[in-house]
This record gives sequence, structure tokens and C-alpha cells, in this order.
Amino acid sequence: MSTPFDAPDWRTMNQEERDLGLNNGVAVPGSADIVAGWERRSTEMRAQHSDHLDLRYGPRERNRIDFLKIAENGPTLVFIHGGY
Repeated sequence: MSTPFDAPDWRTMNQEERDLGLNNGVAVPGSADIVAGWERRSTEMRAQHSDHLDLRYGPRERNRIDFLKIAENGPTLVFIHGGY
């Protein structure tokens, strides 16, 4: 696999340039509004379906999930956040 001709060469960038390249808040126009919308909708969803939040599935403190059942026999979406 070859590197695209216009790909940035991270080895030649200083720390500020590398940090800026990973800053989605700067790279995505309106990102603050997008994130605020996610937070608003998440708050609303949690308020509507609070019975199954923070359920333990294992012995460790962070072994918890939120289960939001929207409809009987509805589809299931599993989202596993891997961090960033």
C-alpha cells in the first residue's frame, strides 16, 4: 500500500501542528453545536428510559452498561466505545 501524494508527513510537523491535526473541534465546522445536540438528545433519552441505566455486568467498577429498550421486539444496537 502506498502513501497518497498529498498525505501530510507527520515526521516533519511540530507538536502544535500534530495537535491541530487531531483536533476535531477545529477541523469540523459547527462541531460544538453537533456535540451539544448529542448531549441534549442523550439527556432526553436517559430521562425517558431511566430504568435500565448503569447496569452491572461484571465485578469491576466500570463493568456497567446502559440498556435502552425502545420497542418490544425492536432491533438492538450495541455500541462499544473504544476510546480516543
